[in-house]
Amino acid sequence: TAQFHSYNGFSGGSTKLCVPRIVKDFYGYQGGLQVQNVGTAATTVTAKFYFSGVEYTVTSPSLGPGQPWFLYMGSPPPELAGVVDDGSLVLEATQPIVATVNEDNRSAGLGSTFNAFLDTEPTTTCLLPQILAEYYGFSGGFQVMNVGTSTANLTATFSMQGRSDVTIVQTLGPNESWSVFAPN
Repeated sequence: TAQFHSYNGFSGGSTKLCVPRIVKDFYGYQGGLQVQNVGTAATTVTAKFYFSGVEYTVTSPSLGPGQPWFLYMGSPPPELAGVVDDGSLVLEATQPIVATVNEDNRSAGLGSTFNAFLDTEPTTTCLLPQILAEYYGFSGGFQVMNVGTSTANLTATFSMQGRSDVTIVQTLGPNESWSVFAPN
């Protein structure tokens, strides 16, 4: 009946953050967004959600230095009424911000938390040392987001000692994300 969510602390913020996955009413899962103004002046946060190729914009109230803003997708703002999907998110503000995202299925007792990515952290190569697929009952996956301004071609190569590599290719438009669940 309990969950323990963890994430990495931030050493600083950015005026633009990227979130590769956020869910709303998605197979029993809900998302949550926590944003904090870590700047020295008040700011508002523009949240651009991307679900199935459609952009939805939500704006926070004015946040003073150190103040948080919370969105629970189970009780969404009117701009997201009717959305049932998983997607991506871009956050922008005039002051540095940090953010975490929750995803949980409270009735099943499952959940996770992760950091939003600073716009200074995009990369063309990402190494993941462990992806589990039905290993002692555990499975994992990953999410990738195209934070560029043009279409990106992604290649994921899965390697395991004693087996042939498996390669998957995916094309993503700007701000689109791709979720991979390892057993699939």
